[in-house]
Amino acid sequence: MSIRNGLAEGEPSIKIEDYSSAHGILGIEPTCVSDRDVETICERIAQIVRTGAEGTPPQSTETFDDRRHRLLSTWPRRIPGGPQA
Repeated sequence: MSIRNGLAEGEPSIKIEDYSSAHGILGIEPTCVSDRDVETICERIAQIVRTGAEGTPPQSTETFDDRRHRLLSTWPRRIPGGPQA
């Protein structure tokens, strides 16, 4: 489950767009919210990241940089029909 889904399913429900999520980017542009609302959003994101969106600790120990390196270093071979070096 994604952070977006975890926020939407919580109480209160927090709706965000995830236009850049396919690129591993979570961008939030809060409008018409109070300082307390911003704190609530931040607390909820921290809770989801800490426990995983499904309430269990995340299983992967791979860091963002490690994952990026792994994906970029195998990029042409991962694409069907790409060069098989």
